[in-house]
Amino acid sequence: MIKVADITEKLLLADGIALEALKRGYLNFSVYATNIQNQVEDLTKKPVKKGTIVASLARSAKKLSGKNSQSPIVKITDLSIKSSLCSITFDKTPDIERKVGILSPFQVNVGDVFMIVDGPSEVTLVVLFRAKEKVIGHFGTKPKAEVDNLAAVTVQTGDKVSGVQFALLSSLAAQDIEVLESVSTYLEISFVVFEQKAQEAIKALSVYLYKN
Repeated sequence: MIKVADITEKLLLADGIALEALKRGYLNFSVYATNIQNQVEDLTKKPVKKGTIVASLARSAKKLSGKNSQSPIVKITDLSIKSSLCSITFDKTPDIERKVGILSPFQVNVGDVFMIVDGPSEVTLVVLFRAKEKVIGHFGTKPKAEVDNLAAVTVQTGDKVSGVQFALLSSLAAQDIEVLESVSTYLEISFVVFEQKAQEAIKALSVYLYKN
């Protein structure tokens, strides 16, 4: 038998923002129960009262209340934006990988390529829009996906970024800002968003901006 409590906790654990709110003590159980009620009913294959879900959330809260919050203290030392970007995605093949290696600076300027995301089966390039057609022509094949009107918001931190990505992504998600790509180095992380959301992203992240 599929238990409502088990399904409720599984949904909660998969929802980073709600889980963080629960650990911090400000998750509204009634509102959250309403939001996930249809999912709970679909997964348990039976009608479920909202009160039952609320009770399950309360039990999960007791179990998880002793665990530390996932969000560390975040301090951003610099915040910048690069606009007029687009993303181009290809299936990953030996030929595509070879051509990625000779793309910059041999075919386009170094500054025209913002990031290259090399996944297990796909390669995505985020480039300046002015270089888009030249980049596609270099690969000599139709991309599987193209997205225009993008911008990249880059933050620099005083400490390694591996511990702060959750907090930064949560801040963007809370403002309904979709992150299409992200890439990080030791002290820097860039989020690619739609250009019309770039200023909202800056505003959402600027709360962490450290001022002397």
